[in-house]
Amino acid sequence: MSSRRHFITSMMAGLGTIGIMLTAPTRAQACLYGTFWVRCPNGHIDTVDSGTCNHNCEKCGAKAFTEGEGDIVCPAGHINHVRTGSSRRQEDVTTSIKCRTCGKECKLD
Repeated sequence: MSSRRHFITSMMAGLGTIGIMLTAPTRAQACLYGTFWVRCPNGHIDTVDSGTCNHNCEKCGAKAFTEGEGDIVCPAGHINHVRTGSSRRQEDVTTSIKCRTCGKECKLD
């Protein structure tokens, strides 16, 4: 009887752990989440359309966004250097960035 109780308790603890892992934000979500234009050091602009902490330029391979830091381009073409960080906490998800030059939303979706 106690082995059955131990088995059920162990299963419930395991399921709880899996549930927490599935609902926790991924590292990418906690950096930059949504559709943004990012610019590499060589001036190429890529569209990032999912969560990212790191992005290599699709044209030259240079680091365009590293550990939550890089250049975001607003719809009017202004460059904004941002540091979102690389936190794993849900409240740190960056989903909105306002252009420092014109005030427009840099997120494209």
